[in-house]
Amino acid sequence: MVRFRMIKINTVQFAILSKEVADSYVIETSANIKHTVDGSSIAVDMTFSFENNKEKGMILQVLCEFGIHPEDLQTMTSGNKVTIPKGTLDYFVAQTVGTARGILHCKTEGTPFNGVIIPPMNVTTMLDSDMIIELPAK
Repeated sequence: MVRFRMIKINTVQFAILSKEVADSYVIETSANIKHTVDGSSIAVDMTFSFENNKEKGMILQVLCEFGIHPEDLQTMTSGNKVTIPKGTLDYFVAQTVGTARGILHCKTEGTPFNGVIIPPMNVTTMLDSDMIIELPAK
């Protein structure tokens, strides 16, 4: 396992768009992976859109940044490329989903929307492969 630490959590967007909580929601989820130039920091930007009958009831966008331990980053570097394994990225996505659950709870606490949760998700199907980062020429 790659050693890392979560270095930043940012609630990019949160809004309750409906006056009443629905009986059920379809949750549209998107995830984007970003990185620093040298690959030492990876960010997972996730958006959760809660929809009922094509009407958005709530939206949450969370950005979590992860710093990779320098020794582990070095083992993932070959020549001018850094390869972040898919399994590591999947773990970062899973950590972001868990963080989003906590943010959703806090943001809806004391409202009728507090019962709306992000259900368990199989994050291993969200990404197709390792991330290859081309390092700038020295």
